[in-house]
Amino acid sequence: MITHLGRRVTEAALCLFAALGFCFVPLGQRTGLGHAKAIIATGPAKEARDGVFEAFDQLKSAVLGSGESSKPAAPAASASPSKPAMLKLDSIDGPDASVPYQYVKHP
Repeated sequence: MITHLGRRVTEAALCLFAALGFCFVPLGQRTGLGHAKAIIATGPAKEARDGVFEAFDQLKSAVLGSGESSKPAAPAASASPSKPAMLKLDSIDGPDASVPYQYVKHP
């Protein structure tokens, strides 16, 4: 038990020193945290973040069934009227739960 506690304390101390080094030790002109902030502030990173938020909103509306999302989704340009752009969960034809299971032999 003492060795287990000692390992956990050692791991916690190493993680603390790694976090302090990441935040305060300069790597060139900036610290590791400064470099990470600069990368996140670029245009492509902002576009990726917006895309992830939009995908999350679409997933949330599909799972919860609410038609509302914070941003309206743009219709897909290549989607034809006969094929829906997104699969609706309530349109899937599954077995009727009120009927007991019956084996059907296919020809």
